[in-house]
Amino acid sequence: MVESGFDSKGKEFDSVDSYWNTQSKEEWYEKSLKYWETQPDSVDGMLGGFGYLSDIDVTCSLEILNELKASGMGKSYALGKTHLGSKQDCGAGIGRVSKNVLSQVFSKIDLLEPVSQFINKAAEELSSIVGESFCCKLEDFQVQKEKYDCIWVQWVSIYLNDDDFLHFLDKARASLKKGGYIVIKDNVSRSGFHIDDDDASITRSDEMMLAIFSKANFNVKLKKQQENFPRQLFPVFM
Repeated sequence: MVESGFDSKGKEFDSVDSYWNTQSKEEWYEKSLKYWETQPDSVDGMLGGFGYLSDIDVTCSLEILNELKASGMGKSYALGKTHLGSKQDCGAGIGRVSKNVLSQVFSKIDLLEPVSQFINKAAEELSSIVGESFCCKLEDFQVQKEKYDCIWVQWVSIYLNDDDFLHFLDKARASLKKGGYIVIKDNVSRSGFHIDDDDASITRSDEMMLAIFSKANFNVKLKKQQENFPRQLFPVFM
């Protein structure tokens, strides 16, 4: 099913492909990076002024991670990529999710984050459990085969165009150990897609997200909606 969508200026597009055809890939990613380079390296800065939601977010994330652990997921190594925002751990941000979620389960965590000031702070805060820190964009990450029990990607897929999202999922599969999982936690639109021109993000419908997972030949083992977030925000699904 082809879904239509809008950008933040109110312009309608009859399909996501018709939107991507109007965009320069380089300009799209550059706009996003420049936006996040202006944000303060604090929880409130990472969460777009909604820092008070951090504990609520962490509680729900731990629930799904503990379900995966109970199903037999390994506990030795995770990759954290979370670029937080009221809309956006594969941007590790300042390590909020790695510290409060992943470190509760995994003995070692790698960080992936394109903004140097964020990843430097995260690596300093989490020095006892951080393995490697990668200062690069998600779409440029180089595969390390069969390394991770879990790859946690929170509030990041909205910053990838569809082709790079699929390419990342292919690389993520190769990076997982047998029995490993990739967790994607992100905003989901109630219908179609919504483009935020300020930070160059695309919020897709649940159907669009599931179609991308299917095209990448992933099976969805668990699905859960984040609870107790304000109604004026996009729904968040894991």
